[in-house]
Amino acid sequence: MEGKLNAKGYYNCEIIEKYNTVKKEDRIKDCRGIVKKLIAFRVKGNYKNNTDYGRFMKNFTTYSFDYPNKHDDAPDSIAMFVSEIIMKRSRPAKPKAIDRSLLGI
Repeated sequence: MEGKLNAKGYYNCEIIEKYNTVKKEDRIKDCRGIVKKLIAFRVKGNYKNNTDYGRFMKNFTTYSFDYPNKHDDAPDSIAMFVSEIIMKRSRPAKPKAIDRSLLGI
C-alpha cells in the first residue's frame, strides 16, 4: 500500500496495521448508539440508489441482528470508524507517573 501512495507522491502517510479482537456483531452493537448520535448521513432522496453511497446506505440500513447478513461491511466500517476515530481506541494509553511513596517503595 505504501508503494501505491509513494507512486502518487504521498510520503507523509504512515500505515499501521490494526487487528480486530472483537467480533463484528459485538462491535456493531457497541457502537450503534454513538453512530445514531454523532454520525450525520445524507437524507434519503438526496442520493441515487445505484451509486456507491446508495448501496452503502442500503446495506447499512437493512442490517439486522436477527438473521445472518450477506452484506455487513457497511455497518462494520461505521462501527470501526466510531471505535478507532471517535472513541480514540487506536491510540495507545499515555503512561502515568506513580507516586512510589504511596506504595511503600
